[in-house]
Amino acid sequence: MKPQGLSNAITPTLLAIAFSLVLSSCSRQQGLSAKQLPDFATNNGPLSAQQAQLQINDSEFRALSDETLAYFKKYLLDNMHPRQTAIQLRNLIHSPAFLNFEYAEDKTYGAQQAYDKTQGNCIAYSHLYISLARQLGLKAHYQVIESDPTMVLRDKKISLFIHVNAVVPLSNGHSFTADTVPEQQHLIKRGQIISDNSADALHYNNLAIDAMFKDDYLTSYRYLAKAINLDSQLSLLWSNIGALFRKNQQLPAAELSLHNSLALDPQAYPALNNLAVLYQQKNNSVKIQYYLNKIKAYRASNPYHHYNLALLAISDEDYPQALKAIKKAIRLKSDEAEFYYQQSLIYQQLQQLVQSREALMLAIVNSQDKKRLCAYQKQLRLLNQQMTLQKP
Repeated sequence: MKPQGLSNAITPTLLAIAFSLVLSSCSRQQGLSAKQLPDFATNNGPLSAQQAQLQINDSEFRALSDETLAYFKKYLLDNMHPRQTAIQLRNLIHSPAFLNFEYAEDKTYGAQQAYDKTQGNCIAYSHLYISLARQLGLKAHYQVIESDPTMVLRDKKISLFIHVNAVVPLSNGHSFTADTVPEQQHLIKRGQIISDNSADALHYNNLAIDAMFKDDYLTSYRYLAKAINLDSQLSLLWSNIGALFRKNQQLPAAELSLHNSLALDPQAYPALNNLAVLYQQKNNSVKIQYYLNKIKAYRASNPYHHYNLALLAISDEDYPQALKAIKKAIRLKSDEAEFYYQQSLIYQQLQQLVQSREALMLAIVNSQDKKRLCAYQKQLRLLNQQMTLQKP
């Protein structure tokens, strides 16, 4: 998914996470509405949320052509059991002999575009699968997976990625889940079903973040206004638009939006970070400390926080500090393959090849992703060659 923006930390221990991609919380608190969204300041005067969202054309992300639907129908038998239809549809999407869909985390497409390009992120995949499933008579829904977030460093900015997939309710309380990575079906955790409007809001959220990365703040505001109009109860949308207002030097609007995010989810980590950064900008030491304490309590046992500190240290070429941080992440979560892989890379930079190989082996043992496993194995072969050449 994609989820992005702050490059600086308030203190050496504060990691400011600016943006959430896809979803950071499903918490709901009725009362907030798009009418509470402040205007956006432009060179031509203020732009209201209502005006902004009308400047984005409505999109039917689940629309498919007759030709696309016919392509799938010719490979599906009539009168199949719903579970068999759901499984066969997933297989057709993934099979190299048919669509051969490939996961691409930075491609937020609608269903037809995902089919045409045979790739996309989890939102794009879910649009495609759900659209086809419904056309085939299945009651498919979007769901957000309750799992640890994936945080990714991009241009020294941290993004929080959360996973979305498709679920098909079946008889007797059972269900079938279709995911971008079918090899990980057994790892899929319990999810929360969300509405089509929420899924569409997440789609616009991703487009907003892409625009923000390009410093196109006006377009980003338009997309976020559209998203909040679709679902004003998603905490991450208010957090992201709060970050946008701060970047646009609209500090009161940023503060209001970030507090709206916390009203929906008191544990919204991106909002807590952005408020700490905001109050630093306003030189409010009391509130800075208040939010730093909340952040400290939240992240004390969060391995992904330490993982991201390691990534930031790597980007600064501070490999001893990176190693210290990644070891903390591993102590908190010892079955995360990516932690061991980054540890292996750090050891390589420190010219500790034996330790690098040991870490890489642990990455391979813990990997549940076929593509990453292949990448780890390739890296191991290269490392073995390097170690062989260095033998006296």
